[in-house]
Amino acid sequence: MNVNYTILNNLAVYLTENLQYELLQQGHVATDKLFNSINVHVEQTVSGFSVVGNALFYAKFVEHGRKPGLKGIPLEVLVDWVRQKKMNLAGKSERSVAFAIQTSIKQKGIEPSKFIEKTLQKSDGKINTNVERFCSQYINDIIKQIFKSNKL
Repeated sequence: MNVNYTILNNLAVYLTENLQYELLQQGHVATDKLFNSINVHVEQTVSGFSVVGNALFYAKFVEHGRKPGLKGIPLEVLVDWVRQKKMNLAGKSERSVAFAIQTSIKQKGIEPSKFIEKTLQKSDGKINTNVERFCSQYINDIIKQIFKSNKL
């Protein structure tokens, strides 16, 4: 059977765009790396279909935050971030500013942004509508296939 994924693919595009928009709204776009890594797509599985989202590894830390007292964020990552932000360093080196940020994160942690959770909550109606439309279309296609193969 040839399945038409158009409805689910459109939903995947919608979710990708809205996740990116939420990141923009929250100001999490220092380098655009996370923004550009967000990808929602449709996969066929053994039991049906899945709408799957992918992003860079650190998206989970943006989403869920980071508790104080944990291992520090790699200093080079923070140096790159300071460089990208073009911060006023007040005569300090990028490395020393990055170290101060690393120390602060270790002590205070990072608040969760919940950009994924917020996007899914805002999109709940559209998700439900599209999944229902896809399921209806899929069931109709199966019924047509059964009638066609049995020539009833």
